[in-house]
Amino acid sequence: MVTITICSRFAGPPFPDARMRTIPFGPLYPPSEVLKLIDHISENDVIAWTEKCILDLQIMNLDAEDLMELVKIAVTRGRFRKSEWCIQAPNGPWAACNAYSLFRKEFIEKAF
Repeated sequence: MVTITICSRFAGPPFPDARMRTIPFGPLYPPSEVLKLIDHISENDVIAWTEKCILDLQIMNLDAEDLMELVKIAVTRGRFRKSEWCIQAPNGPWAACNAYSLFRKEFIEKAF
């Protein structure tokens, strides 16, 4: 028997087939709700959840405070792409997530 753990308010089940992970009718979490939540937590409460997110933060040398700022920018000025089931590790758990894209210019002093 396979047990699927869901770590979000939305019920599944998520689909094991990667092509079936999109959840229609998003965004699932309204931007105002996300912003309110971010305003009431500290960077100690923020966890990069998927392996890809953790890797991306390491590559860009960002911490939890930076991640909170990026989420704020994404939900206010970014473009909503889709909602999808995201898996934390190969055997779960799963969460229903919103995906956004955003563009931000960065100046990297050491690059010059």
